[in-house]
Amino acid sequence: MTPVEKYRAFIKELAEGAKNSCNINLIRKGTFENNKFSFVKELTSVQREQLAALLKDERESAFHYLLALLTWYVDCDGFALTVDGEVVNYEKHGGGEFHYDYVTMRDNEDWYKGR
Repeated sequence: MTPVEKYRAFIKELAEGAKNSCNINLIRKGTFENNKFSFVKELTSVQREQLAALLKDERESAFHYLLALLTWYVDCDGFALTVDGEVVNYEKHGGGEFHYDYVTMRDNEDWYKGR
């Protein structure tokens, strides 16, 4: 894989990982065994789904924030993301900033086709 392909795979994995987590899936099923969250068993299926959706949104937001912060550090503070020793420049591969690439991939898996 080229560095750009590896970058795209990284963004894709983040986008997929933001949608799924063990805790969110356990909450949806009502099988959360952690004592701190024993209240989950008492929720209705609709309430569990609402809680899971809220947690998924927060998880996606955290991933976005991390990538927006990384973009700022790359643009303004001399940080670099490298793959196999090559600096990944999001402008070079036709994408947006890291957080833009993440949101676009999360919402549309074919975000980079034709670029």
